[in-house]
Amino acid sequence: MPILERLYNLEVEFHRQFRAASVDPAEAWSIHTSYALQNGYEPLIRSVGIVDAAMLNSLKERMVRGHDPRDVHAAYQSLRRLIAVA
Repeated sequence: MPILERLYNLEVEFHRQFRAASVDPAEAWSIHTSYALQNGYEPLIRSVGIVDAAMLNSLKERMVRGHDPRDVHAAYQSLRRLIAVA
């Protein structure tokens, strides 16, 4: 699985779990940081480099087919903050 797709899948899973747990939104970033550390985001983010916006949008469209659109959109927004998008 390509690195960007792996990151996107991890993000979708985080947002799925976060939504299902009904956690206080004020705690979102601290919980996300813990999740990211546990799942090895740092080397993945370094490896993915600069991502073309069209590629990220295309991946989002593919991900919607197999996951809850709310989680896919939240993951998309989160990834745009985490990685360099050109």
